[in-house]
Amino acid sequence: MAVGCFVTLAPYYLPALFSECTRRHPGIELDVVEAESDQLVRALAEGRVDFALTYDLGLSAEPDLAAETVARAPAYVIVAAGHPLAGRDGVELAELSAEPLVLLDLPHSRDYFRSLVAATGTAPDVRYRTQSYETVRSLVARGLGYSVLNQRPATSQTYGGGEIAELRLTDGGPPLEVKLATVAGVERTARARAVMDLLREIAARPAGN
Repeated sequence: MAVGCFVTLAPYYLPALFSECTRRHPGIELDVVEAESDQLVRALAEGRVDFALTYDLGLSAEPDLAAETVARAPAYVIVAAGHPLAGRDGVELAELSAEPLVLLDLPHSRDYFRSLVAATGTAPDVRYRTQSYETVRSLVARGLGYSVLNQRPATSQTYGGGEIAELRLTDGGPPLEVKLATVAGVERTARARAVMDLLREIAARPAGN
């Protein structure tokens, strides 16, 4: 069976999903389509995936889809480990308005992150853009700006060898919801239901478990 997964959610959910599925349902073989939200919506509509795990980015505009919230991911700020604010527990985005923003430049995601900054009454200074979650972290670790993300890796180290600090965002609005999306009115197979149940369990666990 085929599962869709938002590209930045994949490292957090897929390893546990494959492990649990192999242990509990060895007869189920999983194929995964990793993509951004619009591509996942198309994959659902075309029947290329049985369901998709994705952020609630644009799903409300899709009347043919049914979506269930399985987790919530509050926005938070990352800065370089040596940044003057790195030792703080929390920060307001307005405090960073004079600094460059490293933007995770995926459809819908870019609008979401920009809207968080715009809500402070400031215009984001987008200096660097990348579609890679880890490249965002590595650029920030180099002191090239700050960024706003939702999923929290288990380590502050980056691929480039630098280190980032995470700061609670005190003015970030409601958390971004992680959804299980399906085509409304379509009966799901027993295998699909079993795998969706596994994802619900995984999403309900504390981070890192």
